[in-house]
Amino acid sequence: MLGTTFVLLTILSLAHCIPLNQIQQARLIANVSRTLFNQSQQHCICQMISSLQSISALNYCSSNQTCQLFSSNLTLVDLDLDVGWMVIYTNQSLIANIFGSSITSTSTTTSTSTSSTSTPYCPSMFRNQTGYATDANPQSAAIGDLNSDNKLDVVVANYGSNTISIFFNQGNGIFSNQTTYTVGTHSTSIAVSDLDLDGELDIVVANYNPPYISVLLNAGNGTFPNQTTYTTNSGPRSITAVDMNFDTKPDLVVTNSLSNTVSIFLNAGNGSFYPRTDYTAGSHPYSGAVGDLNSDGTLDIITANFGNATISVLLNSGTNTFPTITLYSTSINPFGIAVKDLNSDGKLDIVVANQGSNNVGVFLNQGNGTLLNQVTYTTGSKPQILALVDVNFDYMPDIAVSNQGASTVSVLLNAGNGTFLNQITYPTGQNPYALAVGDLDSDSRPDIATVSPGTNTLNILLHC
Repeated sequence: MLGTTFVLLTILSLAHCIPLNQIQQARLIANVSRTLFNQSQQHCICQMISSLQSISALNYCSSNQTCQLFSSNLTLVDLDLDVGWMVIYTNQSLIANIFGSSITSTSTTTSTSTSSTSTPYCPSMFRNQTGYATDANPQSAAIGDLNSDNKLDVVVANYGSNTISIFFNQGNGIFSNQTTYTVGTHSTSIAVSDLDLDGELDIVVANYNPPYISVLLNAGNGTFPNQTTYTTNSGPRSITAVDMNFDTKPDLVVTNSLSNTVSIFLNAGNGSFYPRTDYTAGSHPYSGAVGDLNSDGTLDIITANFGNATISVLLNSGTNTFPTITLYSTSINPFGIAVKDLNSDGKLDIVVANQGSNNVGVFLNQGNGTLLNQVTYTTGSKPQILALVDVNFDYMPDIAVSNQGASTVSVLLNAGNGTFLNQITYPTGQNPYALAVGDLDSDSRPDIATVSPGTNTLNILLHC
């Protein structure tokens, strides 16, 4: 026991509580005000208590008999582990001193024998970013396994050099130098999907001027020798690959900022596409998302309209046409947009990054595709592109957004009912423009990729 006097909040063993067998990971719950007192007879509680007599971080020991340990930036932290009537005390500073850049994983048994292995120590939810050189002025990034080696790769659209860059994953979130392919002029957006249903991911790119999309089919080994082009409306800014008509083939949805339209390219098979069909959107739609907002079994389209501070909802008529548009007010200059069920009510909600007002706006779905007015949450300066992903493993989508003006990524944790805690910021490369999320080091945790046009870099932030 440490010499310093501590007031500990002790939680006694629960009836039929599963004993703690393994201390497996070292990670941080990012907001110390978030409590997780979801006790049950199947859960043991483990907690960290600071010398200031307040809970620094808390999580539970789940049915896999793994108790997550969370580091803290406090000098002294008492860890109170309730292990079937046995309490273990330790000190974070001692751990850091003894193991340096590692936290030890200790396996405890009834015979008191132990074994240990080391895992990387990390003082935050995401590690410091690692940068990789791209071509000129990267604008967009997408993640997918392009060479079928079961590791996620990253592909980047380079606006200034009319190329795409592919970074193949070497394992553990380390990437090769870029492999480049020429596409159209001023590439603004990129996506990956198996367009020809051959089991390999292909690449699609939106090119701003002249306005067309490039389709690069995978040759089967992560190479993309040829591109096919299709004309779109003027000023394409985002591209999404999704099966709009449920024929098992991914179609393409493009937002066109100069013509105030959305273009849909239906997949004709073998990765070729029919001529586009255009629908009116709002003023200068910078990004788009797709989801079934009114629960009718068809996919609807949502756009973020940079020019008039709105989002557009285009409900599917049921025959894959979009005859009407409904506008909802946002804050200034909405840029990125994403959809997901944020409050576990079975209805898709919407989040938009408002670049001109330094916040994100959350629109909760009332049902039938109608939305409540936005609720805003502060971000860093000039939020651009966002993703909705569960970063703290509570089964609720959180918000990750790139802040171009602050050179950071903001993470806003879901409070459990579609409201969000204050942002936690993580430094990334200079003026990050786009953001993509995926498990880049195969540890079952979401990692973040951003691109920085000013320094021509891809930035990787691995989850601890």
